Amino acid sequence: MIQHAGLAPARWRRLRSKRLTKVAAGTLGALALVALFADCIASDLPILLHLEGETYVLSGLLRPAALRTYNNQQLRRELADRGDGWAWMPLCEFGPRQQPEILEPPPAAPSSVHWLGTDDRGRDLFARLVHGTRVSLAVGFVSVGFYVTIGMILGLVGGYFGGRLDWLVSRLIEIGLTFPTFFLILIIMALLERTSILTIMLVIGLTRWTDVARLVRAEVLRLRELDFVTAARAAGAGPLRIMWRHLVPNAIGPVVVNATFGVAGAILVESALTFLGFGTPPPTASWGEVLSQAYEHQSHWWLTVCPGLLLFVTITSLNLLGEALGQAIDPRIRD
Repeated sequence: MIQHAGLAPARWRRLRSKRLTKVAAGTLGALALVALFADCIASDLPILLHLEGETYVLSGLLRPAALRTYNNQQLRRELADRGDGWAWMPLCEFGPRQQPEILEPPPAAPSSVHWLGTDDRGRDLFARLVHGTRVSLAVGFVSVGFYVTIGMILGLVGGYFGGRLDWLVSRLIEIGLTFPTFFLILIIMALLERTSILTIMLVIGLTRWTDVARLVRAEVLRLRELDFVTAARAAGAGPLRIMWRHLVPNAIGPVVVNATFGVAGAILVESALTFLGFGTPPPTASWGEVLSQAYEHQSHWWLTVCPGLLLFVTITSLNLLGEALGQAIDPRIRD
């Protein structure tokens, strides 16, 4: 009988009982909510607005043509003059790309107006960090999902069928492991004429699948010789059914752990690329873009501390969660 490397009830209870794991999961959940509702937290237009007999919903996200020349500050003045409209403002009434109406020497220090200060163009730093959360998490999860899919397919095919297919997959893995991943990504990004968030996701996904493929291949090579696979073949199950119904559930545990650490690595890669000028193109808000400004304005501490603290908290939470999942899934650790 094979021991499934999954989360049995006792292991799940043990995973939930760890305080650090709860804190890490709660922190990641809060960051996910911030990314999902970024336009309701920080925007240059109201969440709900009733003006001149028209009601606008999520105007900061939908950008109706009638409000393109407005921002929250102008709307507040117009509503006060008219006296017949109302607005539900976001928590931060500045957008990530909004330029200041009154030009002051940026970056400005934290104040009651700009809670975390402004960047080198006078844009609200809190708003840029909130929307940068969406960029960082999207790059992390989408790129990891992409390379986990590639690695799972290649590892399953090579490990199950063996022979020439396994030889080909093994050589591809060895070639991929030959190159330092970050420098390979950096070279590819430098060769591209234009970059975007989607480009970053694809490049990370196409260059970091080797670890997953090697891990899955090793698991499938072990599992395919066990009795339950032999029984499935004897019952007439085809290769696709055996791989999907029997091999994937038993090989997915280590992959989940690897993917959790991979999200942390992808977020760091995106921030590093943007810091070096090869990542998220301006004026898109990004944690790495704020850190690149911090290098040019080293005396302005808020440009370093705020995005640096967000990166530290996010990466630490992902690593703690990955470590806890690894201990919970590992069948060698007794319940």
